[in-house]
Amino acid sequence: DLIGATQLFLPIYTREDANNLEYAAQIKDAGLIYISGGDPHYLADCLINTPVWSAILANWQRGGSLAGCSAGAMVLSAQIPHFRLSRNQPTPGLNLIPNIRVIPHFNKFFKWIPEGAAKILLNLEGDVILIGIDELTAVVKRSGQEQWQVYGQAKLHTLKGLPEKQLTHGQVIKF
Repeated sequence: DLIGATQLFLPIYTREDANNLEYAAQIKDAGLIYISGGDPHYLADCLINTPVWSAILANWQRGGSLAGCSAGAMVLSAQIPHFRLSRNQPTPGLNLIPNIRVIPHFNKFFKWIPEGAAKILLNLEGDVILIGIDELTAVVKRSGQEQWQVYGQAKLHTLKGLPEKQLTHGQVIKF
C-alpha cells in the first residue's frame, strides 16, 4: 500500500493449484511475481509444466519482474540439488537460469548442512556456476542487461564456474 501497488496473494500450494486456470489468468498482467521459500523440490514439482508456471514465464518474457527467495530462487535453475540427501539425483528445476545453481542463506549454510554434503555440491559437472547468496542479500538482473547487481547487507559468493570471490552491495557480475 505504501507504494500504491495492489498486492494479490494466490494460494498456490499444490500441483492442483498450479493447474488452476483462474490463477494463471490473474498472473498475466502482474508487475511483480514473487516466488517464496519452502521446499525447493516440492515447489518445482508443483510448478513445472503447469498453466501457472506458463503464465509466470510469459509475464517475465514480456518484461514483468520475477523474484525468488530461498527455495523460490533455487527452483529457477535447471536442477535443484538435495542438500540433506546428497546421494539423491537433483530435482529438475524450472530452467529459467539454466547454468546457475543457487545456495540460499549461504552465511548460515554450514550450520545446517554437513561439510561432506557441501563438497558434493562443488562437484557439479559442465559449465555450471554455483553461487551462494547470504541472507538479507539479493542479486538482480534487469531487462535488457547482461549483468546482475548485488543489493543488500551481506554478500554474493561465487563458488564454482567463475573465479571465487565475494561481491557486496552495488557490485555487478556477469554469469
